[in-house]
Parts: sequence; structure tokens; C-alpha cells
Amino acid sequence: MFKKKVMMLAALGVVALPVTVNAVTTQIDVAASFRQAIAVSATDMDFTSSGTDIQYTTMGAGDTAQMGSDGNIVYGGTLSGPATGTPGVVSITSGTDGETVQVTCDATATLGNGGGESIGVNIRVDAEGAEGTYAASNACNGVAGAAATSLTLTAGGTDSFVFAGEIDGTTASGGFVGGAYSTTTGGTNVNVDVSYP
Repeated sequence: MFKKKVMMLAALGVVALPVTVNAVTTQIDVAASFRQAIAVSATDMDFTSSGTDIQYTTMGAGDTAQMGSDGNIVYGGTLSGPATGTPGVVSITSGTDGETVQVTCDATATLGNGGGESIGVNIRVDAEGAEGTYAASNACNGVAGAAATSLTLTAGGTDSFVFAGEIDGTTASGGFVGGAYSTTTGGTNVNVDVSYP
């Protein structure tokens, strides 16, 4: 019987051989890089924050009010008014110190009076510490466009982007009349995006 089993196994080609297992030990490293999420706060732009209105004779080509990121206002055409206003400000309240952040922004906004009349504002921006005239500021290229400017976040402080604007008489529509105009009364506001590059 034993011989039969051995012969059957031999016939089947089953041969028991010792098995050698090779084991290799290695390791992988794990890395991650972190930046604190950016948080911001905003201050609205106001050409007449002094309480004095902008005066006009007509509203058309050449009639402009240019407020720089330094708050100084220069008038063109038939417009006149306060010498200073309040530029818009977007302050970075949290982020990783030493990192660069950039800003993209809408190139224009629309002021409305809620009654169908409106006028356009062209938007520019500077990094805090580089404030100046409207003409010298960086043009906004839309939130989906190229970054207008950038800054490096400093330790222990609040860093800001400061916005300049130009009221453009050529964009006046709806039979322009005097009164209060803003982006919240039939206008369009300025979208701003602050991000790490």
C-alpha cells in the first residue's frame, strides 16, 4: 500500500522540496508642508467720507474723480469736491508670516442710486506701504486675471492691500442725476481674491 502511494505521487509529479522565503525590511518617509489659511477683513471705499458731495456741471467725457490709494482725490472736467476720501482696504488678519500673498480684483465697479441711474468706477490697488496716486497704482485685471500686486506677510502685524478708484463720467447712464450712489443700491461691487501664489 505504501509503495502504491509513493508510485502514485511520483506519477503525478508531486515532489516535496524545502521552500526558502526571503524577507526585506525597508521604510518610507512622510512629509507635509503647511500654510495658515488666509483670512481677511475689509474697509469700504468712500469718495465723500468727509461729508462733502462731489459737484458736477455735466457728467460725460473728461469728468473724473480719481482717488489714489493714499486717499487724495484729483478732479477732471466739470467735477470738484473734497480733497480726500477713504480708499478701500482689504487687511490680511491671518496667514503664514514670511509668505507672499497676491491680490486679484475686479477692474471696475458700478455705483447706482436705486432709481436706474448709474456711473462706473475703475479700480486699482497697491500693497500697504506703497500707497500713492490713482495713476501710479496697479491696475486690477479681474479676479480670474493676472495678480495686480503682492506683498510678504510680516510677523506681528496686519498687512493690507489698499484700493484706489476713478469715477468715470463717460460711464454715466440713465439720465444721470445728483444724489447718493453706491454699489449696494443698484450697482456692482468689487470682488477681491487674496491668495498664496
